[in-house]
Amino acid sequence: IIFMKIEAFLESIGFTEGETRAYMALIRNGPSTVGPILRETHISQSKIYDILERLIQKGVATYVITDEGKVFSAASPRFLMDFIENREKELLEKKRALKTLLPKIEAVMKREAKDEAVIFEGIKGFKSAYMEMFERLKKGEEYAFFAVSDLEKHEELVKFFRQFHFKRQRKGFFVRGISYPAARKAIERIFFGLSGWEVRYTQSPLPFHTVIYKDTIMLLNWSKSPSLFKIRCKKIAGDYMKFFESIWKKAKRSRHAGSHIRNVIPGVPV
Repeated sequence: IIFMKIEAFLESIGFTEGETRAYMALIRNGPSTVGPILRETHISQSKIYDILERLIQKGVATYVITDEGKVFSAASPRFLMDFIENREKELLEKKRALKTLLPKIEAVMKREAKDEAVIFEGIKGFKSAYMEMFERLKKGEEYAFFAVSDLEKHEELVKFFRQFHFKRQRKGFFVRGISYPAARKAIERIFFGLSGWEVRYTQSPLPFHTVIYKDTIMLLNWSKSPSLFKIRCKKIAGDYMKFFESIWKKAKRSRHAGSHIRNVIPGVPV
């Protein structure tokens, strides 16, 4: 059991499978020429020298030359701590470098942004699409949605949306929605006690479950196997938003909104 724990630890700090097997052979058997290491690890002869060299470069193995040839040994396990500390320093340097590069990468992505269509599958995909929206929306901005039916049958999604709107409230962007009266109970479970939202209700025909933000729309399917179809196109998103506003003006206001959006976002129609 202890050897399994050591192997798992080595792989967790970045050792390859071959490096782990070779290092474990050195721990078990002590100083060894290549032959015993090959027999125990079943690593090919063409690869073993490269693997042992990498262990030496990591500072966790050493060798001496004897009459039998090179004899390899595991260095003191204390050198594993040095290895981890060096990795931490490298990661810190990479983190600093990335902070410098991030604005440049984002600028390139904005210049290169094109219309796209992407499908997200399953609950994880669903959540990924929403977190992408979360990252793109800034404080004071908003998104809109149409929700048409049976959300209350999907408890996991209700819980996810509830958690999402806690985060949305903290970040400070807003949401407006339009739905049918039958969906009121599930929607108010999601938003209860939160601010920065308003949902209105209508009997007019509504499109598929839809989210609209910036230059993007998301079409949601919360069947047994949830999926989400994201379309990034400024014109399509603009047309959907115009339709949303036309229904919004006619829809019935909810008395339970966390704060009427027209009071916090200038220009929202009454």
